Amino acid sequence: MIKQLQLDLQRCARMLYQQHMQLSDGGNISLRLEGRHMLIKASKSSFSTATYKDFVIADFNGNLIEGERTPSKEGPLHGAIYRRFTDAGAVVHCHSPFATACSLALEQLPFSTYHSEVKLKLPVKVYDTGSYAVLPKDAELIVNHYEPNSSSVAFLLKSHGMVAVGTDLAQAQNIAELIEETAKIFILGGLCNSMNGIRAE
Repeated sequence: MIKQLQLDLQRCARMLYQQHMQLSDGGNISLRLEGRHMLIKASKSSFSTATYKDFVIADFNGNLIEGERTPSKEGPLHGAIYRRFTDAGAVVHCHSPFATACSLALEQLPFSTYHSEVKLKLPVKVYDTGSYAVLPKDAELIVNHYEPNSSSVAFLLKSHGMVAVGTDLAQAQNIAELIEETAKIFILGGLCNSMNGIRAE
């Protein structure tokens, strides 16, 4: 059972890498387990090369419960999400380039397509933790901005990356991909508008 879940996370990580949503050894993904435990990517493991053994069991404070690797330092963020949202079954956090670029200049990601507005439902807000890692106190502050029964939770971390929450891994991955697509279209749309201005001159 656990090995199959580890393989599911491995497959998700590889797909996100292939879509250039996470390079190097950053980012992390997790699945909720029974009780107050989760299966999460180990620290210093890459989406491109992670094996099933690079996903370890940790508690919601990010402490290792079972496995041979140290859990991601973002464990407390994932744990805060699972504590706040009882329906949350998976979390995807990656440093995707277009979403991260938008986090540098925006307070929230605009709905650049009708599809994103329908699917995302709530605005994708930007939170500035002033750090490359989300501290437990900051994680609690972020999740408390949302109602416990929120149907869709996704946000950007300034100069850091995106966080997408789903009832299962497939949904969390879909939301992450949609955020990156929405950010990409927003940036490209801005460039097209600039080109139109140049032509008008």
